[in-house]
Amino acid sequence: MTDTAVPVGTRLRRGEVAELAGISKSQVRRLEGTVLHPQVGPKGVRFFAEEEVRTLVSKRRTIGAERHAGDVAAEVFQSLDAGVEPKDIVIQLRIAPGLVRDLCAQWAAMQGGLYLSGDGVARLATAIDAHKQMTEATLVDSVEGALQDADDVEVSLRERLRRAEIAADANAVFREFMGLPDGATSRRGP
Repeated sequence: MTDTAVPVGTRLRRGEVAELAGISKSQVRRLEGTVLHPQVGPKGVRFFAEEEVRTLVSKRRTIGAERHAGDVAAEVFQSLDAGVEPKDIVIQLRIAPGLVRDLCAQWAAMQGGLYLSGDGVARLATAIDAHKQMTEATLVDSVEGALQDADDVEVSLRERLRRAEIAADANAVFREFMGLPDGATSRRGP
């Protein structure tokens, strides 16, 4: 079956789309919602617009032929702008995943950002949340440690003060016993 064998405006079933595009029915299912947007008919049968199928077939044929790297980049960038996930771009354009990954990074850099897939965003959010919890726990541990240190310093200072008071009292008793004036430590003078 060729493009021209399908009249304009025809609604196609999944098997017909697969045959026209040269892909499996499961590949057609994976393209639904991103590249293909079927309408659900009676009994849940999906019908695809002939125009979308022609676009898909055209892209697949163009990519099948030897192409300029800029053309591939342009197609990937257009797909990313449309919100298509990288794995779907690989399937749709039938190009190597490494090339798509590299083009995703270049696309994001040109926009002043970093490209993260939906999975990447979820993993990053989980990591940030885990780090936040770890940071909070570390902060609580640090505060508790600081409070314990402060308590230890207080005990030490109280002990020093008690010893100083005992020493002062002992010095006063000694001076009184020896008949020394205040501030004197011996009979010879200060």
